[in-house]
Amino acid sequence: MPAPSGAALTVLTDGQVANSKHMLFRMAGTYTAADFDITYADGLGFDPVAARVCNVTDRTETYGTSADADGLKTVAAGTRTNAAHGMTFGSRKLGVDVDVAGPITDNDEVLIEVWG
Repeated sequence: MPAPSGAALTVLTDGQVANSKHMLFRMAGTYTAADFDITYADGLGFDPVAARVCNVTDRTETYGTSADADGLKTVAAGTRTNAAHGMTFGSRKLGVDVDVAGPITDNDEVLIEVWG
């Protein structure tokens, strides 16, 4: 699933440091929120093992790893809980469930940080 129609997915940093497997993506635009994948076609050149989805618009954040279905979630008020992170990790692919990982709603600016 590509990024939602109308959303621009941009690579902000591409891990061009020796032995670094880190990327930062930005998603913004006029779009209807829908689950999406970040893949090799988007520039993800490694297998992700951890990721952070930061909804800049709503000030929420979710951090998760491939080793656990639960992760650290932070809501706008600052409360942190251990809960489902809503991300799937695959070969050069990160899947994002917008209802769980952000949550991400229509037209939100979102930063997605990925580590390998």
